[in-house]
Amino acid sequence: MRIAAVCACLALAGIGASFAFAAAARSPQRAAERAVLRAAEVGPETITREIPNGRELKGEVTLDLCGFKFRSEALRVARVQLSYIRDTGGGPFLSNEVVAYKAGGAAKAMKELRKAVATCPKGFVKSTIPGAGLIKNKFDPIKSQLFLPGSVGLIDHITEKTNGKTLRFVSLLVYQARGNMLSGVYSFGIVELPTVVHAAGQSARNLKQL
Repeated sequence: MRIAAVCACLALAGIGASFAFAAAARSPQRAAERAVLRAAEVGPETITREIPNGRELKGEVTLDLCGFKFRSEALRVARVQLSYIRDTGGGPFLSNEVVAYKAGGAAKAMKELRKAVATCPKGFVKSTIPGAGLIKNKFDPIKSQLFLPGSVGLIDHITEKTNGKTLRFVSLLVYQARGNMLSGVYSFGIVELPTVVHAAGQSARNLKQL
């Protein structure tokens, strides 16, 4: 009887451990950590760099485009954002943000993104990013068979008015969602477009594996 009791306890402990492992695997933060791009997935001679507050929600914005009010921001439950540099030197050339949402939140975020792009004002709007000036956006699409269905890829030709100056630059953005997870791959400069397409394709594969 004592042996049977011990065996029963071990079996229950094993079942408990299995449930604990499964629960941890389903944890939104752990899922985001699993999905975010690794340096080797971005490309050779790439190094990962942490972003300040890259795992925080409070005070950090995921979606900011065309002055649109993204109500899906309130549905986020976890996020991780990393940047990537080349080991030959220089600043970050790419960033990947992976966000976990409450049920239905990722789909809502993608729907809002598509609406924001479709209804983007032709003039200047105020960004929700602290310190940013007035922003005007003009879009060209980024498309690839590597991306998930329903993805939103944008070459964003940005004009910014700030501190009496007018700045012009190009931002590259690819957003993809699967289940309750959303991934954004970001870069600047049209020269990085092949890198962004490759990285977003790898991000799609990571989302599929969750």
